[in-house]
Amino acid sequence: MPDLLAARSQMGVSLAFHIVFAVVGIAMPVMMVVAERRWQVTGHAIYLDLAKRWARGTAILFAVGAVSGTVLSFELGLLWPGFMRFAGSIIGMPFSLEGFAFFTEAIFLGVYLYGWDRISARAHLGAGVAVALSGAASGIFVVIANAWMNAPTGFQLVDGRAVNVDPVAAMASPAAFPQALHMTLAAYAATGLAVAGIHAFFLLKDPANAFHRRALEIALLVGAPAAVLQPISGDMAARHIARYQPLKLAAAEALFRTESGAPLSLGGWPDVARRETRFALEIPRGLSLLAFHDPNARVQGLDAAPQDEWPSVPAVHLSFQLMVALGTYMALVAVWAGWLAWRRTDLAHHRWLMRALALGTPMGFIAVEAGWMVTELGRQPWVIYGVLKTRDAVTPMPGLVVPFLTFTLLYCFLGVIVCWLLYRQILRSPDVPEWRGFYDVLAGVIFVALNAYTLLGGADFGGGVWDLFATGPRKQRQRDLVAEAIGPVWEANHVWLILAVVLLFTCFPPAFARLGTLLHIPLSLVLIGIVLRGSAFTFWRYGGTEDKELHHWGVTFAIASLITPLLLGTTVGAIASGALGEGGSGKGEGFYSIYVGPWLNPFTLSVGVFALVAFAFLAAVYLTLEAEDRELRADFRARALGTGVALFGAAVLALLLSARYAPRVRNGLIFAGWAVPLHAFTAVAAITALAALWRGAWRVARVVAAIQVSLILWGWGLSQYPYLLPPDVTIADAAAPAATLRLALGALALGAAVLLPSLAYLFRVFKKRPAALA
Repeated sequence: MPDLLAARSQMGVSLAFHIVFAVVGIAMPVMMVVAERRWQVTGHAIYLDLAKRWARGTAILFAVGAVSGTVLSFELGLLWPGFMRFAGSIIGMPFSLEGFAFFTEAIFLGVYLYGWDRISARAHLGAGVAVALSGAASGIFVVIANAWMNAPTGFQLVDGRAVNVDPVAAMASPAAFPQALHMTLAAYAATGLAVAGIHAFFLLKDPANAFHRRALEIALLVGAPAAVLQPISGDMAARHIARYQPLKLAAAEALFRTESGAPLSLGGWPDVARRETRFALEIPRGLSLLAFHDPNARVQGLDAAPQDEWPSVPAVHLSFQLMVALGTYMALVAVWAGWLAWRRTDLAHHRWLMRALALGTPMGFIAVEAGWMVTELGRQPWVIYGVLKTRDAVTPMPGLVVPFLTFTLLYCFLGVIVCWLLYRQILRSPDVPEWRGFYDVLAGVIFVALNAYTLLGGADFGGGVWDLFATGPRKQRQRDLVAEAIGPVWEANHVWLILAVVLLFTCFPPAFARLGTLLHIPLSLVLIGIVLRGSAFTFWRYGGTEDKELHHWGVTFAIASLITPLLLGTTVGAIASGALGEGGSGKGEGFYSIYVGPWLNPFTLSVGVFALVAFAFLAAVYLTLEAEDRELRADFRARALGTGVALFGAAVLALLLSARYAPRVRNGLIFAGWAVPLHAFTAVAAITALAALWRGAWRVARVVAAIQVSLILWGWGLSQYPYLLPPDVTIADAAAPAATLRLALGALALGAAVLLPSLAYLFRVFKKRPAALA
């Protein structure tokens, strides 16, 4: 597969996966809030049950959407550095605002999920409203950025470079309003009618079921008006495309020749070679009337541009026809339901309407996917319409088929798990005891993933630390070595963190929920640090040529590399301290005692410092092997030896403080039967690493340093086993039902068969010396 096709395919798969979660994340909170408000007004327990079920569904989808959205944000730099180099300063603002909206949504979703018995009814409902508003705002800001790609404004093009940049004008692109309106209505229509279709299916079997009747009522209240308004917003979007992207409209309608009074084609297959649409039903002058509100208007056809600038006409035309057909069906069903409701007909007993709604369950999401195919494929071969072609924006990194296949498999795994969880959480409630097997195995897999992230991703964080503290006459060479050693592999390293998070919320949801609530602040800051660090690294390496600009990005990358591991360490310290369990200090009152105290104390800070020193130690050891000349190796050997000694001091400090703040971990590390052998092996590994560094055995130093840090990490895990969250949340207590655990383990085994060799191949390609390729 050519690299350009692989990059486009990876971005397409990522977007197709993420957009479903984005769409549901916009609309589901609205239904959740409406249900809670109905409960407050009527006092009927059914509405409360609905609100809580939809809230759980929102939490599941939000978590996966956050992960896939993070991947998308990184892919902009990893796959399309040419695009970011040109457009980063122009459309960075809507992405920044989307980040603020996203974190606002995360904060208030946590308040909503765990505030039922802690805050007033009015405040709780307000938190739900904040989730709904911030979710909609998040989607709108992303669409604004995409709209700019379709109708770029806010800059002047001089010698192929953007000058006189005006970010506000860029956000006010002519495409912004019609696209944002169309997409937001699509989110409400698709989600609302999908939920209505699910409950309509159950009402076909039991029309008197009060639960499904109330759910259908609320879902139609959200989805039906949006479905009716959607054709109006579609007309606005089509008229905008006719003016600003005439080739996209021509491809969507398979109009090969420019003509006045152009017909509207329904269906058909575009024959590009013969430049005609076969088997289409044509409505005379229909396209001119819809596009310009003038039946005699002149509509530009594909013949107005060279064929090498045409998008894929069959793909765009069929996607457009599918979107319009499904949207029309949804609008007609919505009008039908509204008319029956106006006549006070019992909708649940109207079997033909219930069949129509059930049939339309997936149609909204299919229409959304088809619409985005029209938007993205219809712009080709341009990534920025009329300014930058896609082939000029793709990364020069070879072997892009590997991450494409890797992420495709990962998304398939996530999709299966999420569908099953939603089925369990929202649609059925098991009423028989279930066997919970495999939870120790899955907990071990999570820990292995964290171990891998520590050794690989942690070393990359440590590289950023050494970039920040690069000194001496070889300062620039030290920074260049750090950048070359990190390269593109750090994104693959984040897969380990994603895997750990996904398995945690899939297999141990109560523990994940508690972590996400009580550690909301540090984990949010960690995410900000990861995004800032990754984006800054990309902009630093690919985003410009000005020394001052590169310096700013480099400093951002280095500072984020310093702060993020410190915060990661504090979260580990908070878990070890026992403050996050059901009986921990997280049950106190007041904002500080609940959201700050568990992770901000001398012990957690000491663990944070330990993590930072450990990452710096690993990076320095690794870089001694990466360096190709004696002077650079000497520089990083000195750093490795110094941090190796400092690592011992940091470990002793954390152990001393654990006596007061984390007694269970301290007792395990001192009195458990495995403690003495573990400390002995750790000491041997530490001494061997330092000796190998001193004698110049770089490969030996790398291996034993990784073993040393891994043994320390496993010492923490063993000391709190069998608790996920000491002092009282065990692995067994937090485990999901057996069906979920079995499916997760099977999917994990299947994915590992492809993911691990793919990752190994990625590292092999990246680490191979260019001379060896000849």
